[in-house]
Amino acid sequence: MNFSKLLCLVLVYIEQFGRALECKGVQDGSKDCEGKQDEQVKLIIQDTENADTTWLKGLSPVSTQANKYTIVNDPQPKSLTILSLEEADEGTYKAAYGDPVKSESFNVKVIPVCKGSSTKTKCKGKSGGKLTLEAIGIPGPITWVKGSTTITESGTKYGPVNQSTLLIKELAELDQADYKATGTGSSAQEFAVQVAPVYMGSTETPKPCVGNLDRDIVLKIGGSVSNKEVVWTKGDVTLTGVKYVKSGNDESVLKITNLAANDAGEYKAVYNDPEVTEIFILEVKSVTPDNDKAPPGGGTKKPSDDGGTKKPSDGGGPKKPRSGGGGNLSYSPALLVTVILVHLLLQLAA
Repeated sequence: MNFSKLLCLVLVYIEQFGRALECKGVQDGSKDCEGKQDEQVKLIIQDTENADTTWLKGLSPVSTQANKYTIVNDPQPKSLTILSLEEADEGTYKAAYGDPVKSESFNVKVIPVCKGSSTKTKCKGKSGGKLTLEAIGIPGPITWVKGSTTITESGTKYGPVNQSTLLIKELAELDQADYKATGTGSSAQEFAVQVAPVYMGSTETPKPCVGNLDRDIVLKIGGSVSNKEVVWTKGDVTLTGVKYVKSGNDESVLKITNLAANDAGEYKAVYNDPEVTEIFILEVKSVTPDNDKAPPGGGTKKPSDDGGTKKPSDGGGPKKPRSGGGGNLSYSPALLVTVILVHLLLQLAA
């Protein structure tokens, strides 16, 4: 490969990885924005006059962090870019500006991406959500199969389907199954899909919840946060650590990963001032052929015929909205590929 061809390749990679999904707001309105895990999403506001803009996620201010957010006020257009989407980034972002104050809101959703490997990949999603299964390194054309049934593109359940990815919509209990991507020859990758039930709480009565051992479960408050973020506890212990993934506005959603027998018990979500409390009573069962499905009553599930899910970095970690500098630096695969290509280019030029 000569110098000019390598230069073109580097520029193509830089352009590709520098792109972000753009989501344009509506003044005094709300815009739905949906992106894949690890992608960038750019929230663009319509205001072009006011110098100062304040960004919030729920009640919490958002400020520039080198490894998470980029905020642009000038040159126009004004925007907030989330540099690498993850589950904890889901929620409503609001840009406020002007006098009198105007605002634009963005409802951000993250589609998990489950990447195949040489061994069966365990993939996790949640009821009502979406998942992308991605076959890696398999020569096409690729055929996707659920159990023994070949999957074809469908606007209501699947799609788009192409040679490397399968998007599954409206995850439900019937979507829990083994999926296989088969390419030319004998090449194939397998995906084991699990769907976590979602339980909506209530301020009036405790909510009974049922989960399976080694699976995930999602608890979500039924009320609205107005002036104080949600604190999740079990007994007298505040829930922290990689076992618990908090997302939504002001940590209004709690995912408990890889359920164990000792995870059974009473959970509380306390928020606002004066305090509002919602109670969840969790029962943990062993997985059997009869209950190897998302338990009934777990939130908004729609019957479906096929499905799949994403692997959210096994046991992921709760991450609060970022509101200041610092934190550990992280590097995306895209950035590493770009650095390697530039290094090769410099070697050839020497």
